[in-house]
Amino acid sequence: MQATIGGHTPIAFTALPSSLSAIQAGQVRAIGVAATERAGQIPDVPTFAEQGIRDQDAETLTGIVAPAGTPKEIVDLLYREIAKSVARPTSTSA
Repeated sequence: MQATIGGHTPIAFTALPSSLSAIQAGQVRAIGVAATERAGQIPDVPTFAEQGIRDQDAETLTGIVAPAGTPKEIVDLLYREIAKSVARPTSTSA
């Protein structure tokens, strides 16, 4: 989380409890939550399913965040690339 806040990593996929204070402080921007319902603490952040990314529900409430000043074009690019990635079939080879 600190690396994303500091601009060293462009994105973090993290558990909500460890990132909630940074989201609420405006240090990072929540992009989506991997849950069947929106998180009560950040109700304006859509679930992955609401954004067209199906079957990505996590046991631990998780989400994707980026630095707070991330331009919309970059957020949109991240969304498209993440959606493509999770849409790929899972490998069944051992």
